Amino acid sequence: MIMEIKPVDPHRVRIALDAADLRRLGIDYRDLIEGSPALGPVLGSLFRLAARRAGFSDTGRRILIEVYPAPDGGCMLCFSGLGDTPVRYRPLWESLEPCLFAFEDADALFAGCRALWRLMPGKSGVSSLYWAGWAGAFILSVCPQELPPGRVCTLLGEYARLIGRGRLREAVLKEHACLLCGENAVAALAAL
Repeated sequence: MIMEIKPVDPHRVRIALDAADLRRLGIDYRDLIEGSPALGPVLGSLFRLAARRAGFSDTGRRILIEVYPAPDGGCMLCFSGLGDTPVRYRPLWESLEPCLFAFEDADALFAGCRALWRLMPGKSGVSSLYWAGWAGAFILSVCPQELPPGRVCTLLGEYARLIGRGRLREAVLKEHACLLCGENAVAALAAL
């Protein structure tokens, strides 16, 4: 492989992969961001290569892996040792902040709403449904008041794409999309 591996400091190494390197590894930038079955072995081999070539010696410790796109179609990977102390990073979301999901078809929309209704019957929070013609998708806005937003996002993420969070994004949606169901959309769709 022709990739460039540079140590930044004793606990950090940078690996530059061009598009040809990614093809040889059998992955692409999207696999690195979203995950794929082939990703584990590829990252393991890159980690071992970084240990051999750059003396990266944080084996057996927690590793932070950062991925940045490169203009040539490749990417930059950074492996950083986090030390022995386990640290958890969790996004802090407001439970009253709307989460917006784009559903590509009605079947996925109905299935997602039924699954969410089964998870929290009668407690679906505030929800609205929009049609976004420019995106060719149904957009469901959900403010999960009774459950942690991460749990709602994980469940609906099986049926749709999370396209954003927050009141500002919902305001843009209200302005540019067609409102189909303004109140309690999850309950109404789950009943169909």
